[in-house]
Amino acid sequence: MSGGPGRSRSKCHQVGPVQSNCPFYNCQMGRLCQKVLRLPSGLRSVALLRCLGSTPEQQAKAEKIFLLSDTKNCPFGHGHRNFGAANPLLNFYVVEDASKMLPGFLENIPIVFKYLAKELGDDPYFCGDLTYADFCIFHFMDNIRTLDGGYTLSQMDDDAEKEKLEKFYNRMRDIDSVKRYLQERPRPGTQQVGNPAGSIIYAIKNPPEDVVAIRDFVRGRAK
Repeated sequence: MSGGPGRSRSKCHQVGPVQSNCPFYNCQMGRLCQKVLRLPSGLRSVALLRCLGSTPEQQAKAEKIFLLSDTKNCPFGHGHRNFGAANPLLNFYVVEDASKMLPGFLENIPIVFKYLAKELGDDPYFCGDLTYADFCIFHFMDNIRTLDGGYTLSQMDDDAEKEKLEKFYNRMRDIDSVKRYLQERPRPGTQQVGNPAGSIIYAIKNPPEDVVAIRDFVRGRAK
């Protein structure tokens, strides 16, 4: 799944420029717009329809979950080992540079998934109800799946945790608007998305098999 980090002067899908002259800038919707701008464009309109959470507790947890993809707030890794690196590794770095970082990234993902399973608990969504935080986590999980073909999630050593995350991923994927986005978005290797200089998603049709660093990592783990 493609999409780069948004910035405050980017165009908001719903309310125009997200800056001081935005009519929603100083309210919760303004804060939500700024967060949702970080999602790929196909998910923004869906996530913008979801609130920040109906209670202060939900709002606080949504903020916490959302910020997990920011290195400075991530409790389980830094730089290319942070799960938020899935997006630049897939979309921005050229294949040669990404390949140098991919083993360290993939090595750390089981720690991330274990943490996310704990945060999800027995709820269908991270805050109980569906919020923008769920779209954020789905976005990164889908990027990771594009990179490794679902291998890392399938290899979780705790079956209950693996089942929780698989159900969450499938539940998000089956939301009508998300399903439509996934069907319509450009495919890897079609040179319609990603860095034209030669990022993985731009140049590679089947990353789990065609990127040597990923293939070797998976095969090495399977031995």
